[in-house]
Amino acid sequence: MPDVFMGDLSQIKLADILRLLLSEGKTGKLILGKGNDAGEIYVENGAVTHASSKANSGKEALFVMMTWMIGKFNFSPDVLPEEKSIEIDTDQLLEEGEKRVKEWEHIREVIPSMDVVFRLAGHKGSDDINLKSAEWNILTQVDAMRSAGEISGALNLDEFDVAKTLYELYSAGLLEVVERPKPPPEKIMEREFFKKVDGELAKALGPIASVIVDDQIAEMGEQRDAFPQNKAAELVEAVSSEIADEGKRIRFQRSMLEVLRDL
Repeated sequence: MPDVFMGDLSQIKLADILRLLLSEGKTGKLILGKGNDAGEIYVENGAVTHASSKANSGKEALFVMMTWMIGKFNFSPDVLPEEKSIEIDTDQLLEEGEKRVKEWEHIREVIPSMDVVFRLAGHKGSDDINLKSAEWNILTQVDAMRSAGEISGALNLDEFDVAKTLYELYSAGLLEVVERPKPPPEKIMEREFFKKVDGELAKALGPIASVIVDDQIAEMGEQRDAFPQNKAAELVEAVSSEIADEGKRIRFQRSMLEVLRDL
């Protein structure tokens, strides 16, 4: 095997890559990338000693990367980690990781991504429920709106642990998958609002007022005819900063405060 090599995870599993590196007693850094995700795995004399990803380090980072079915990898020899986060036997590590991969395969039948949303199923009697505290903790977060990923983030728990628990609760008949509700349409500001902004700002800055408002709207990445209501206060604050005279600026802000209160 060449000292430096690269490839595609769709062609060779991470577990097989590691076994190849370990069988030859390699030392170096294996870099992996999958979309916006990335991670590193270090081997020293045929043993995995450190792994890190965006969200995890150590065993958990390695296990997450072992579930990646697509992505790129490349290995750079003779690169040592600045820290060591894995101390268990490498064969045991890979065996545990492959077990995790098989579990994920079953879980993905119900939870193909962490965007899946659940709700409580209504047909299970309370006498049939016998849950551990960790399961109750996750179950209480299920509200037909939060996704599996959002529950993981809210509880600061590993995605695998959350997905596994949700899968088990689903399999027990306590949960069912629902379509995530669409957010309500964003409320758009009416033309009357901009007439008031332009008019009040013109009292302080003259005819250039509407140009300043247009420039600020553009900087915010918006348009007058589709300006979101939740950015109205931000716009007022931004254009008021263009008024050098403190008295005029205060009068503008006071008049616009009344307009914002009526929204």
